[in-house]
Amino acid sequence: MVEMENTHIGQMPPQAIDLEEAVLGALLLDRDAYSEIASIIDVPTFYKKENQFVFSAIKNLVAKNQPIDILIVTEELRKQGTLEDVGGPVYIAQLISRVASAAHIEKHARILAQKYMARELIKVAYEIQKGAYSEEQDIEDVLLFADKSIGEITDLGAGADTGAMHESVLKAALDEMNTDCINAEKGITPGIPTGFYSLDNLIGGWRDGTLTIIASRPGIGKTSLALNFAKVAAQQGKWVNFFSFEMSKVDLCKIYISGEADVSRSKIRDGKLSSDDWLRVTKLPNTLPIKWIDRAGINVNHIKSIVRKNRRAGQCDLVIIDYLQLITPTDRRVVREQQISEISRTLKEISLNENIPIICLCQLNREAEKEEPQTSHLRESGAIEQDADVIILPWRPGYNGGTVNGNPVPETDIKMMIKKNRRGRRGEFMVRANEEMTVFKELNEW
Repeated sequence: MVEMENTHIGQMPPQAIDLEEAVLGALLLDRDAYSEIASIIDVPTFYKKENQFVFSAIKNLVAKNQPIDILIVTEELRKQGTLEDVGGPVYIAQLISRVASAAHIEKHARILAQKYMARELIKVAYEIQKGAYSEEQDIEDVLLFADKSIGEITDLGAGADTGAMHESVLKAALDEMNTDCINAEKGITPGIPTGFYSLDNLIGGWRDGTLTIIASRPGIGKTSLALNFAKVAAQQGKWVNFFSFEMSKVDLCKIYISGEADVSRSKIRDGKLSSDDWLRVTKLPNTLPIKWIDRAGINVNHIKSIVRKNRRAGQCDLVIIDYLQLITPTDRRVVREQQISEISRTLKEISLNENIPIICLCQLNREAEKEEPQTSHLRESGAIEQDADVIILPWRPGYNGGTVNGNPVPETDIKMMIKKNRRGRRGEFMVRANEEMTVFKELNEW
């Protein structure tokens, strides 16, 4: 967390010394009490430096599976060279008098955690204010620092969660199952509909808290597929956040227009629209719940910040990212595999923490051109395969960079292969696209 001097002269930072001493006294009386507060507080939680030293000694003893009492803790402090800093053996003995038992240690620890979070928030607020005043600091960096730091403080509070009781989790699971059964009887997909019956049947739609990877070699039609998924979700009233690192938002919208208005993508590109084409284009609805983000240099923490902000505003039900390998790494110094692993892991964290589905497009390595693609062909990191809940590999059999078996590409059939499905079974089905890869339908729908 942020370190800074106390700038609020005359104001005492939030703290509760009496409770700090009560917690330490309870730990000296009952070693088993440590397990009740281990996930709630840590050394920095204590405001008084002497109490930090004492808690650190107790923590070290627990880690070594040693007993805890006044004499043993005193000896541990002596070994650490901090015994005199805390006031000697007399101070340790005084802690025992602060509490009669460990009965209320958890409640006391939670109060200390709240005080600590308040102090950290004051520190962060100071740094944000200092950065905002600075003429040399980029305001984007200040905003990113603010979001990251406040997120860390929020995580401190999450650390105080010791888990949910089985009965409450069981009730939540049964409630979700009941809702899914009711929806199934009505023909409603549990998650956000994908637009393909076979895919909905296999994965249950785009489910909250899941990371889906759609991976292929260039030219297969990943971006067009992603736009199709965005359109279907938006038409169901779901807010889509579409991050594009390869094409501009205007170019993406042109592809959407081509499919919806049934106008050739080439005509739109070359500015050769007829009056009938223009009539169809201008009749398209101008309101859809889609947010397009195409800003250069976005890293995964920027994505987290944007998603969180839009989620709070009720404007993010589904995230689509085109594509993973183009996301700017947060640390350019580490090897590429570690960069990709961090991006993949953070995307999974976003899907869980915000409880939304994330669809992330991804590239396959060149080996996938020689055979039917597999998850092992995911480019640059095995972490992608590990973090993903669903992996879909679109494949055009025989396709090789613009030709099928050496001939120009008239082929429009795409095999959709679900190679990983954490919630259900794997499978495959065929999809047909029009010749410019704008509209997709299952074969039995043509």
